[in-house]
Amino acid sequence: MATVLALLLGFFAFGAPAHADEMEAPIPLADIVDVEISQTEVDVSEGPVDVTVRLSLSDNESGHAPELAFIPEHVRLVDYYHYELDLIEGTEINGTWESTVTFPEDTIEDAWTVFAAGLTSNSFYLELGTVTVTGSADGSNGGPGLMKRFTDVTDMDAYYYYPVQWMVAQQITTGYQNGTFRPANPVTRGEAVTFLYRYAADEDFTAPEKSGLIDVPPTHNFFEAISWATQNGVVNGYTDDTFRSGHNMTRGQVAAILYRQAEPEHTAPEESPFTDLTPESNQYEAITWLAENDITTGRTDGSFDPYANVTRAEIATFLERYNRVLNG
Repeated sequence: MATVLALLLGFFAFGAPAHADEMEAPIPLADIVDVEISQTEVDVSEGPVDVTVRLSLSDNESGHAPELAFIPEHVRLVDYYHYELDLIEGTEINGTWESTVTFPEDTIEDAWTVFAAGLTSNSFYLELGTVTVTGSADGSNGGPGLMKRFTDVTDMDAYYYYPVQWMVAQQITTGYQNGTFRPANPVTRGEAVTFLYRYAADEDFTAPEKSGLIDVPPTHNFFEAISWATQNGVVNGYTDDTFRSGHNMTRGQVAAILYRQAEPEHTAPEESPFTDLTPESNQYEAITWLAENDITTGRTDGSFDPYANVTRAEIATFLERYNRVLNG
């Protein structure tokens, strides 16, 4: 039977711990979910092996309605050394969720823990069981299809844990060379538009010969991303024709670029959902759209804190929820 590691019902937290939303008590999913793993011992010496994971809602007396929100959309596997297989999408048919995971020939020989990752309104991780792998072509070494978790993103209770893994799987970030992600670090303007560029830009985008910004020459690290962002009206430069890519970006500014990229139909409310915003505030329309779509719930004190620097953890969380809004 599945064991709940963490159910992040207070998943909408941002910023430093003093501002983080409080988490509610976990719902005992183990009481209402039946798990079937097609094989728990895998020998990859003769080639890749497929393992099918099935979850279904069982009869229960817990008092919790068996909503399909408890059925996840992805499965992932993590071994003792924190290597993981890529996120594998699942499908839901008649109340049963199923996902097939392929263990490559060079999968690390270890006991792999199977997790289901919930991407619905109540984001969660559910430990389903273990699969022991033997016969690897490379023994304890990694190989294609494997990626190392960041050494500073290991707490599955952290609100940003899954969004960071999602960014890696979507090739939006690779972190730093020393294996860290640095979730508390502020995000610069150049980094922010690069994250959005990797997420949203068309594959056939061709950067111009010049960016039109005096501090973004063709040799600039973020030249292509900044050119894309300015050409598409996602973000603007300053009146002196600079972009200032090294300047930190604020939470309000991130809300604005996500809003411009989405181009949604949205009428800002007459009454602000946040104590530090009024209908006359900068980025009010963008921020209220994010709030309306649960991309943010702001700080626990009721504020949004629009002028605070956005952190890498926060922008990862914004982007992952933004993706859910746009793509379901």
